[in-house]
Amino acid sequence: MLNHLRFLFIGTQVESLPLSFSNLWNLESLSVNNEGSTLVLLPRIWDLVKLRLLAMSACSFFDMDADESILIAEDTKFEKLRLLVKLMLSYSKDTEDIFKRLPNLQVLHSNTNASGCSAAINRPWYLHFPLSLKKLLLHAFPLTSDSLSTIARLPNLEELTLYRTIIHGEEWNMGEEDTFENLKFLELHEVTLAKWEVGEESFPVLEKLKLQGCCKLEEIPPSFGDIYALKIIKLVESPQLEDSAMKIKEYAEDMRGVDELQIII
Repeated sequence: MLNHLRFLFIGTQVESLPLSFSNLWNLESLSVNNEGSTLVLLPRIWDLVKLRLLAMSACSFFDMDADESILIAEDTKFEKLRLLVKLMLSYSKDTEDIFKRLPNLQVLHSNTNASGCSAAINRPWYLHFPLSLKKLLLHAFPLTSDSLSTIARLPNLEELTLYRTIIHGEEWNMGEEDTFENLKFLELHEVTLAKWEVGEESFPVLEKLKLQGCCKLEEIPPSFGDIYALKIIKLVESPQLEDSAMKIKEYAEDMRGVDELQIII
C-alpha cells in the first residue's frame, strides 16, 4: 500500500501536488525533479505530517500568479521537517507566516523571483527565518546590511552561503551587535559587494571563508586575522583579493605564533 511509503523520488512537470498525496501520511522524504517548473506545495503538503526532507528543483508554498491566498489553520505546523531545498520566495506573499510553521527546520536552500537592484531599494528583504536553522543558502536575494543583521541573529546558524546576492549600496557594514555566534563556514559567490566592514567579534568561531567571483570587493577585511578559529581562506576567480589574504595570513601567524591559516587560490 502506498500509504506505507516513507521515501519517494519522482520526476514530474505538474504545477501542484496531486490530491492523492494526501494519503501518503507516512512519507518522510520527498524529492521531485521538476526542472523548468515551480511546484506549488499548498494545500496538500500539510497532510504529510511525518515529512523530514523536502527537495525540489523549484517549489513554492503559494501560487505566485494567484491573487487569492490559501487559508491555513492557525495551529498547522511541520514539526518534523528538517531540510527544505529550492524554496522560491516572493515579495507578494507573506512568507514569515510560513516560516513560523517550520519550527525545527535546520537546512534551507532558497531562491527568490525578485530581480534587479530596484527590489532591494524599494522593498528591502527582512525575513525572519526559523531560529533552528543550521545551514542557509540564499540565491539571488536582494539584501541590505540590516537584513543581513537579521540573519546574524540566528543563534544556531553554522553555514551561510550567499549566491549571486544583490546587496543594496554594495556595502555590508557589520556593527558591534552583528555577531554570527556559531557560524563556521561563510561563502560569498558572485555577490555585489564593494565595501565590507567587519567588527572584531563578527565571526568569533568562523573556520572557513570562501569568496568566489566577488569582483567588486577590493580587499578582505583585516579583522579576519583576529579570528583564531579561522583555518582556511579560499579564493576562486578573485585575484584582487590575494594580497589582502596573504597579509591576513602573515598577521595571524604573528598573533598565534604558528602557521595555521591556509590560503587556497
